[in-house]
Amino acid sequence: MNSTAGHPAQIPRHMRHRLEESLNAFRVVLLHGARQSGKTTLARLVAAERGGDYASLDDRASLEAALADPLTFLAGLRPPAAVDEIQLGGDRLVRTACCAGPPPPLAPSSTPRTRPVPWRSTAAPSSPTSNGSRPYF
Repeated sequence: MNSTAGHPAQIPRHMRHRLEESLNAFRVVLLHGARQSGKTTLARLVAAERGGDYASLDDRASLEAALADPLTFLAGLRPPAAVDEIQLGGDRLVRTACCAGPPPPLAPSSTPRTRPVPWRSTAAPSSPTSNGSRPYF
């Protein structure tokens, strides 16, 4: 492989454009695919380029922190946060990632079908996405 400044050249990731679009639109994005297909590499790269953090729950200390207090664990990561092996954190962590932060704005409608539910945050303030939520992937 060619290298620049001591770093190996990156293999183009076919899903990168879709990942970028999804991070702009959704609170949580899941990268799922075959082993050794570049999911972690892509997640680390995109998170770093966007000023976010990467955490792996393969790391025992990270896993213990995520299990003990999912909200504090996630609030401690700069968005967009990439959490590798998030399934190891269980349902509480996944639900916290999906539901922490303000809800997306309601679509304009003259007759809303549901009443809005008040939202209260116990998380530290963060830089929201365009829809007002913290992104995780």
